[in-house]
Amino acid sequence: MAVIGALSAVAVAIIANWSGVFASHRAPRPLSPPPPATAPASDFVFANSDQSPLDCAMLANVSSARLRIARNEIYARHGYVFASPDLRAYFSRFAWYKPVAVSVALSPIEQENVHAIGLAQGGNCAAG
Repeated sequence: MAVIGALSAVAVAIIANWSGVFASHRAPRPLSPPPPATAPASDFVFANSDQSPLDCAMLANVSSARLRIARNEIYARHGYVFASPDLRAYFSRFAWYKPVAVSVALSPIEQENVHAIGLAQGGNCAAG
């Protein structure tokens, strides 16, 4: 009887901790190439938008077309596969662009920069 009680206690402990096994499991990150370390700065609207925050003063006088490229170059660095033919053609000109995924993980700075560029595109980012 003591053996059954001990086995039952072990079974309860395993079941109680089972949900923790799944809670600690994370989905794998999307496959992304490393950002281009050697790409010339001239390939980008904002060469350091993957490392440095952009602010309204930097974005205020940039055309809508260039802002669109600037926002999407952040995704392109990670190998985002563009559905838009013009973006796909634009970024395919660069040796560093390797389209591999429709979902890419951005760093916090990159996320902030995508947001700031979006504000500028909507006319909600004034210099000053």
